[in-house]
Amino acid sequence: MIISGRKFGFLVFTLLVVLFVFVTNFYYPLRSYLIMFPVSKYYQFTGLFREIPLHIPSGSLAGRGSFFPYVLYFNAGEGFARYLNLKEDIQLSIIYNFGNFSFGKKYAAYFDPQSDLYSAFYGAYAVNNKELFFTADGKIKIEKLTAVPAYDQKYLVMPAIGLAANDVTFEADSITIEEDVHYIELPGWGRIDAMLKTNTPAHRYRTRQIGYLQYGVPKGLEVKSDYQVELLAARVYCRYFAEYNATIVFYIMAKDRELVEEIDTVILSRSLLKKKKEY
Repeated sequence: MIISGRKFGFLVFTLLVVLFVFVTNFYYPLRSYLIMFPVSKYYQFTGLFREIPLHIPSGSLAGRGSFFPYVLYFNAGEGFARYLNLKEDIQLSIIYNFGNFSFGKKYAAYFDPQSDLYSAFYGAYAVNNKELFFTADGKIKIEKLTAVPAYDQKYLVMPAIGLAANDVTFEADSITIEEDVHYIELPGWGRIDAMLKTNTPAHRYRTRQIGYLQYGVPKGLEVKSDYQVELLAARVYCRYFAEYNATIVFYIMAKDRELVEEIDTVILSRSLLKKKKEY
């Protein structure tokens, strides 16, 4: 069989592309980008954020690195209500982003202890309830609000990368509260800063985990101990929106307070509720 020059050129190009993908480990971010986009869209249009026109940008921090190219969505189903021992229909929908892949690595910065964006997340939660998080006079119920990221870390994030929920540590300390904060061009937010004692994601690769589809595989990491417990800085903004029957909670978790402030200023504070209404 004689291969034409055009077909031969296409074959060579294809082989070079395949070789580039595997030699540079671009297979791992490419797999993540291609898989997570349709999965995320499914969750976006089947959860609370289908009715809440909230836009959260991705972005990068100068000298620190970039986040995943687009924010991701997830819905917790009935698990969150069971976690709180509630019988009513409580839904939890999540928008999140994490440190992106660096060229040549099999894993995202989220997995990399050498990256400034190690362990970092930002995004938003939506819960179709007000009384769960606020007293009758509008004060924030810190314990219940803390239950949202605690559930996320214990039952969603860490189990997806190989750490059983019962082995996850999550404790909040050094909590400060500021009320009636103006945020994303809207008044009435509560802002909470805290330090979290919780597990970090770096660990030795043993077997496949569902979370590797988005974060890559932790092969080649320098790991002192698997899922080491460390102190991380955190910030949340919370506010109830009657028009959506939802409490929206913006959140950031990162290595230190300085990085939390930078993520907030450069990226998260540029979020937008697209359809403006009277509040």
